[in-house]
Amino acid sequence: MNTANTSKNVFVASYPNRGVTFIKGDGVYLFDQNGEKYLDLGSNYGVNIFGYNHPAITKALHQQLDKLVNLHGSFNSTVRSQAAEKLLEVTGGKLSKIFFSNSGAESTEAALKFAKVATLIMVRLLELYPQQQEISIGIHFCLFSGILLM
Repeated sequence: MNTANTSKNVFVASYPNRGVTFIKGDGVYLFDQNGEKYLDLGSNYGVNIFGYNHPAITKALHQQLDKLVNLHGSFNSTVRSQAAEKLLEVTGGKLSKIFFSNSGAESTEAALKFAKVATLIMVRLLELYPQQQEISIGIHFCLFSGILLM
């Protein structure tokens, strides 16, 4: 089966077909179906920035896959909580809460909702303290620099 030709028949042409089919990756290299080795300078657009088959990452993924693959956000998860706490730690106190999303659409929707909440807070503050115009500037700065996430 020629996977390059099959791809043209079953997928919407949203990306250019580069005519190569990769079957595995190792470190910073990708390998095609003929065994040809390629240096991956694209890092799969940020998804594989640590390379392919990194031993520590592969081990952690296997351990988690043996326990639980995925869990809806309405249920508690120790691993998810630990990841959120680590993210809060590395932001140096600039964030107080974390929101995980599973897609760009979901993160965009959440950003719009967060912006709405922040805007309502700003409007209410300006109603309470009309002489404090710098509140508006501060909240806009926080909102658009990604600091105000809840």
